[in-house]
Amino acid sequence: MNDDDIDYEQAAQELLIEAKQGNAESQCLLGQMYYEGVGVKQDYKQSALWFTKAAKYKHAEAQYFLGLQYQNGQGVKQNQTEAEAWFQRAAKLGNVDAKAALAEIAKSKESPVSESSTPPANVPEPQPVPVVNTKKKIITIIAILIILGVAGIKFFYLLYIETYDNITIILRNKTSIFDESILGKHFPLTAA
Repeated sequence: MNDDDIDYEQAAQELLIEAKQGNAESQCLLGQMYYEGVGVKQDYKQSALWFTKAAKYKHAEAQYFLGLQYQNGQGVKQNQTEAEAWFQRAAKLGNVDAKAALAEIAKSKESPVSESSTPPANVPEPQPVPVVNTKKKIITIIAILIILGVAGIKFFYLLYIETYDNITIILRNKTSIFDESILGKHFPLTAA
């Protein structure tokens, strides 16, 4: 299964059903789709809405993305204090990107630039932290759901899976349940 085989609009509709039922992983993925404009029209307000819903379930990745949106003023009013609070919540849950964002914030607080000084001419503007590859996550999850059917939906609903790497590890460790030769036909399983 590759990017061309995925109907992202259909995936967004199916994620919406799960997200409305309170599935934090689906809420976060839907937030990412709105953030990046994958399968839906890019809409930062909708993105923030779904990240907020997932963040309330202590979904670390959603908390991190919500922090990014507050930091950059995307779909919400820009608020550095709120951004830092979301990064701290995500970092406490182990999100590496949130920890990096907090380190950058701490670094900027240690060396404040005085208002009278001008920055060097060759210093580029800071860019927002890139969003993880949503398409790769969606392809992986859809492939697993296709293979597992209804049992797969229950599997993901009951088991809190945060990242693509975790999915790969789970599949590699469950060889008695999953036939890797079948999985290999649908998508490659690479070591984390």
